[in-house]
Amino acid sequence: MEATNITWDLMSQPKTIDLLNAMEHEALAKASFNMHREGMFRGVLKASFIKCFEFAKFVHGHEIEKADEGSFFLSGALRGLSEDLIALKFIRKLKRKDRDEVVQIEMMSSTAQLIDKQAQFFRSKRPFQPVLTKSFDTAKLDKAKDRLTAIGQSSKLWQTSRKLPPIEQMANVVKLKAFYNFIYRMTSRIVHFNVGVALRSGWGNSPKAVTFSSRNFCRYYLELNQFYSLYILVNFCRAFGKDLGLSSSFTKNLAAISSAINDRLRWPEAVTFEEMNQQNPNELIRIVLKVAHLEKKEKAARKSPASVTAQSETQSSTSFGVQR
Repeated sequence: MEATNITWDLMSQPKTIDLLNAMEHEALAKASFNMHREGMFRGVLKASFIKCFEFAKFVHGHEIEKADEGSFFLSGALRGLSEDLIALKFIRKLKRKDRDEVVQIEMMSSTAQLIDKQAQFFRSKRPFQPVLTKSFDTAKLDKAKDRLTAIGQSSKLWQTSRKLPPIEQMANVVKLKAFYNFIYRMTSRIVHFNVGVALRSGWGNSPKAVTFSSRNFCRYYLELNQFYSLYILVNFCRAFGKDLGLSSSFTKNLAAISSAINDRLRWPEAVTFEEMNQQNPNELIRIVLKVAHLEKKEKAARKSPASVTAQSETQSSTSFGVQR
């Protein structure tokens, strides 16, 4: 691919970081947790929220012009944030007691599996090194896995035996199919073997003179991290605002971030015109297309007033689960 710069419609970074700074005190206050009083699900929910907020804050502490190879390596975190949103929204549909039990069983099962794999690896590669080799009682673990089957059947949320359903099925149940199909898949290709991701790191003026480096495309990856960290944060708070007890001031700042996201002329793409050496539609074309789209939406809204009311309610602060 040719060594060419991607020109993004960047968010106003100072404004975004100012909003995140204003939200930080309340966000970090959610880190306090009492397991006995709040339960396992709420603990994981809080941990995931903090991780989501801290990642957004961290990547916005870097200037696009000073991006380096760290931007690429950080991008893998978006995949975990995406999966947290989907899985927690899915588990949230269970009764509270079942939520806590499912989270505990998932923790036991995944930990036991990892301990077994760890023991196999160290027996093979470093047999002299003491490592943890025993986990949970086998009978207790088997009984817990059977409970996953029973809870899935009683709730009618999944049919898989002794485990939770695949993340794609969860996304379909909680109406995050579009999110899964693009955001989750886009971030997954960064952490999995992917020919396109590998080759896009090679830049040069000719196919005969290409240099590979994680620094190539680094501005793209930092912009990707900054934009989609906010996109996921907004969606996370919309899904769990009530559970987290977010204040009106917090959600006001969150709404400002959401507005900035929607006002952008160009969202970061998974595959770009630039990397495919194709002509990028100029800013004027993009503005015309956006204006035409907004006019079409406005015209449709005038024809159906009921949809305007519903849309307004959906976009109001109550959609974030405001704690007044």
